[in-house]
Amino acid sequence: MDADGSRAVQITKNTVPENGAMLSPDNSRVMFLSQANPQFEVYYNRKLFVAPSAGGAAKLVSPLDANYVRMARHVRPAAVVAVALKTNRIDEDAARAAIARTERETGLIADDPVRFGAGRILDAVLSSR
Repeated sequence: MDADGSRAVQITKNTVPENGAMLSPDNSRVMFLSQANPQFEVYYNRKLFVAPSAGGAAKLVSPLDANYVRMARHVRPAAVVAVALKTNRIDEDAARAAIARTERETGLIADDPVRFGAGRILDAVLSSR
């Protein structure tokens, strides 16, 4: 869309509400929030998506994707100091393995604060100040 509102382009085609749209610094992508899962079915919490600004398939953003972390910093600068995982759909052994793998891959503290408590993540946040 031009600055005057002309030449608007519909970015997504679904029935789920979306909000908080922001352009990437190079204007090639649009980052937005939606209460949807990756298939754009209604979901109970907001998730971050990105789509080409010319239109096309939107993609659920992984918090571990460095490119999207950099893009999000353009909107609100912040350090990434820990990773919160949602492991309620896997058993405890698989959850602990996912947490360990995330820590190895990122070098950050990772945990599922709902399942195992928020202490480790809170400690990482407070020690980063």
